[in-house]
Amino acid sequence: MSISEKPICNVADYRVEDRSEKKDYQTTKPISLISVQTLPTIGPYGATVFNIGKNLLLAIANWSDGKNNRQYSRIYKWKEGKFEEIQGVITYGACGVEAFTIGDSSFLAVANYSDGKNFSIDSDIYRWNGFVFEQFQKIPTNGAVCWRSFQIHHDHFLAVANSCNNFGNRVDSVIYKWNGDRFIEMQQIPTIGALDWEFFTIDNHRYLVVANHADGEQDSINSKIYRWNGTRFVDNQEILTHGAHDWVYFEIKDKKFLAVANFKQGDSCNIDSAIYCWNGGRFELFQSIPTHGIHNWEFFRHNQDYDSPTKSLKKITIRPIIRRNNTKNSINSINNE
Repeated sequence: MSISEKPICNVADYRVEDRSEKKDYQTTKPISLISVQTLPTIGPYGATVFNIGKNLLLAIANWSDGKNNRQYSRIYKWKEGKFEEIQGVITYGACGVEAFTIGDSSFLAVANYSDGKNFSIDSDIYRWNGFVFEQFQKIPTNGAVCWRSFQIHHDHFLAVANSCNNFGNRVDSVIYKWNGDRFIEMQQIPTIGALDWEFFTIDNHRYLVVANHADGEQDSINSKIYRWNGTRFVDNQEILTHGAHDWVYFEIKDKKFLAVANFKQGDSCNIDSAIYCWNGGRFELFQSIPTHGIHNWEFFRHNQDYDSPTKSLKKITIRPIIRRNNTKNSINSINNE
C-alpha cells in the first residue's frame, strides 16, 4: 500500500459532452469528470456515498500517514452544493467503509486492517442516532479490508474480507447474520489474502465472490464464487486471478457480467484484468483488458436506456471510484444520472 505525499479526495462533476451529430451516444458522448471539491485525507483507501433519509453522506476510510495507523476517518454531509465534515471516528489502518440499513436503522461498518503491530484487531460497526454515528458493535477481524452487506429474503448479512493475521494470509473470512439485536457469526470461509466480497443475484440464486489476492509470494491463485443453498454458502466456481483486488457484478440488458481487477503477476503489474459473462450455469471469459496494477472496477451508466442518448441530467448522485498507482493514492468521485 502506498500513500500520497498530499492525499486528497476529489469530488468530480459528471457531464455528457456531445461532440458529434451522430445518434449513437456510446461512441460519440464521452464522459467528462470535472473537479468541484477537494477534501484533505490521510492515505485514503476506501470511500462510500450513501443516503440517510434526505441526507447525502460521504464516508472516507483514512488508512495511515505512513507512521501511525491510528487516524480519524471522516464523515461528510452534502450541504449547499458541497460536502461538509460532520464527524471523525478513530480507526486503525482503515481500508473500507460500508453503509447499510436494517429497517429504520442506518449503519456504517469500518474495516480496520492493522494498528501497526497486529492484524488481529477489532473492526467497528456504527449506528446513526439522527445526528452522528455512535459505536454499536465491535467485531474481531484479521487484516480486514472490506465489509459487504447484503440481504436474502428478510435476513440481513455482513461479510468481512480478512486478508491476513500475524502468521500469514491463509485466514478465514467470516459472514455474520443479524439476529434482531446485533450481528452474530454464521459461517467461516477459508480465503487467501481476501481483499473484496461481491454479492449478486442471478435467476433467484444468490452468490458471493471473493477476491483472493495472494498466497505468500504466489499471486496467481483461484478466487472463488459461492452459492447460497438456503442455509449457507457452498463452493460454486473457481476462477484463476492474479493478485486480485476487486470484483464487480453488473448487467447490460439480459447479459450478466463479473469483472475482476488483477493487480499483478509475479514482478510485473502489466497484467490483463478480465470480464466474465454468465452462460446460464457458470461464468466464462468474455474479454481481457490490459491494465497496470489496477485496484478497482466501477460500473456506472448515465441513462437507463443504453441505446438512447441522455436528454438531461435532472437528478445527480455521487458514486466513489478509487484510483491508485505506485506513487499516488487518491479518491475520485463521479456524478451520474
